[in-house]
Amino acid sequence: MPAANAAKKISTIRSKAALSRWDAVREEEESFLEPFRSLPLNRALSYLEDLRAITEQGGHIINQRIGDDKNKMRCAGPRCGKDLSGLRPNGMPLWIAKKDIKDKNIPELIFSLYFCSPQCENAYVRQHNGAMGGTQ
Repeated sequence: MPAANAAKKISTIRSKAALSRWDAVREEEESFLEPFRSLPLNRALSYLEDLRAITEQGGHIINQRIGDDKNKMRCAGPRCGKDLSGLRPNGMPLWIAKKDIKDKNIPELIFSLYFCSPQCENAYVRQHNGAMGGTQ
């Protein structure tokens, strides 16, 4: 149990550090925008191109991380948690149902839930009062 507490503490420290970096970026937003106002137009466009390249590279990194998480697919059934990574002998995935749910705080972020059986899917929906599928 001490290892679990240590891992949780490290995770909390990392998330606080990431949030503080994000706050620093927000505080320095003006310094990021200043070149667009002060540089000659051709240099400002070059600066914009550099920023777009950096954000595109960041997007590729995030997509890779999301793809790596697929190796850790688990059934989202309330009492299941069966490992769903891999394929059946016929090449089909091990999961039979998938639900994509938007994060309430960041609507652009979509979480995918996988289920190993109709029973697990139904149990999940019942646990959430049947409010799956956009009826909220």
